[in-house]
Amino acid sequence: MSKKYIVHDREPGALVQLGLQNARYTEYKGMGDVFRRTFQHEGLRGFYKGIFPNLLKVVPSASITYMIYESMKKSLDLG
Repeated sequence: MSKKYIVHDREPGALVQLGLQNARYTEYKGMGDVFRRTFQHEGLRGFYKGIFPNLLKVVPSASITYMIYESMKKSLDLG
């Protein structure tokens, strides 16, 4: 469960947050406006821009964490 959260941590929520943070430089009126405009201009793919580089960073780290967890669990006879 926690690994799913790590992988999906950034998309598309970060895009909307970034849009709202930059609202003073643009004319966004709120979170719904960011979603609507992004979908209009870039489609569904616009919400997942940059997910591949993020996965390249997160997947190895999560894999190593999981392997260490399983190794320690086995060595301590916890399950």
